[in-house]
Amino acid sequence: MDTFEGGRSTPLTSISAFTGILLKNRDKNLTERNVDQLQVMRRNAAQLKTLLGNLLELSDMHNDSYELSYGRFNLRSSLEEVTDAFMPAILKKDQYFNLNIDAADAIVEADDTRVRQVVSNVLTNAIMYSPEHANIKVSAWVTDLLFTVTVSDDGIGIKDRDKEELFTVFFRADNESTRAVSGTGIGLVTAKQIVELHGGELTLTSNEGEGTAVHISMPRFRTRHTYNRNDGAGNGEDRAA
Repeated sequence: MDTFEGGRSTPLTSISAFTGILLKNRDKNLTERNVDQLQVMRRNAAQLKTLLGNLLELSDMHNDSYELSYGRFNLRSSLEEVTDAFMPAILKKDQYFNLNIDAADAIVEADDTRVRQVVSNVLTNAIMYSPEHANIKVSAWVTDLLFTVTVSDDGIGIKDRDKEELFTVFFRADNESTRAVSGTGIGLVTAKQIVELHGGELTLTSNEGEGTAVHISMPRFRTRHTYNRNDGAGNGEDRAA
């Protein structure tokens, strides 16, 4: 049975896998146009996989059984792995990328998989809504109480009138630049809710034509103030005060 992150059945895994096999062109019978078409198929399958993952995540968050899988991990390693996966997309647009982690001790306690999802969703937007040769930067630092990740770009930015709606499901700013980009309007919403379930905060600063910075701040270690629905019955010490 085909699955993707979260263990759910989906035919997308097969589509992506067989597309990859065809792209190897072992029989040497594909034309250049065939290869281009297969690459489009693979990119669209990847985008659809991300969309489904975010939709299912949003749906799960409204279920009382939803919970975070806490564990200690190295934030530096996680960010390096996430950003490495985006390098082909960054290079394709001739964008400039910088990863800066200002922390000698980057051990944190959170849901590693969902922290990666948050950063991936935000970084996807930064790449999509930034033109060629734009600068994209991921910065992170750790204190005794918090860890913070900022994803910034010097892309198209956001109009003031759109900022209040950014965290509404399926909302997309409607202008000439955004209409040229295939987005869904749910990645940022999902990221914000995951961060808040950790007891953290996701904020955004942006000026039209000057770029956007998304700031993700979360408790470094799980405390009694960290929210988790499953801890509600009979265990109030982990519920937000």
